[in-house]
Amino acid sequence: MSGPTLSVRHYGDKNSPDADKAMPVIMENSYVRVCGVIRNFSGQMSIAAFQIIPIKDLNELTSHILEVIHSHMYHTKRNRLPEAVGGAAKALPAGNAFAGAQAQNGLTSAQQQVYSAICACPLQEGIGIKELQQQVGSVSQHALREAVEFLSSEGHIYSTIDDDHYKSTDG
Repeated sequence: MSGPTLSVRHYGDKNSPDADKAMPVIMENSYVRVCGVIRNFSGQMSIAAFQIIPIKDLNELTSHILEVIHSHMYHTKRNRLPEAVGGAAKALPAGNAFAGAQAQNGLTSAQQQVYSAICACPLQEGIGIKELQQQVGSVSQHALREAVEFLSSEGHIYSTIDDDHYKSTDG
């Protein structure tokens, strides 16, 4: 309902303590909550699901729709700076400690460098960690991994062919 139809693959963990519990019965054309990772393989988007839960209370669906609307508004409006009374865009003063710590879009310098390099990659499979490290050599391997983890968890990037290749969600 809030996006295009995607195929979902659920892989159960036989070694899990909950493995003996049967997966709930899910009827076709019913609402479910899917927790997983979006994958793009050969141009086909799919979800590798960790958990599929039927929705029993439709208030959860209403809440989801409101979250989608809020997220859309946040991401489409966040790059626009409010205008001051005189018509000039507001900016942080140069002496502000916050100005150096966070970039204009809320990312640290390392996160912005990593994000820019990922966005610049034209390949369908995205950019690999090794290539990314070469492009942003000023960022340590540890900081690079932290930036990738942050950007992924915030929905700015996603993994493609494996856990070491990433592509921007901005297209």
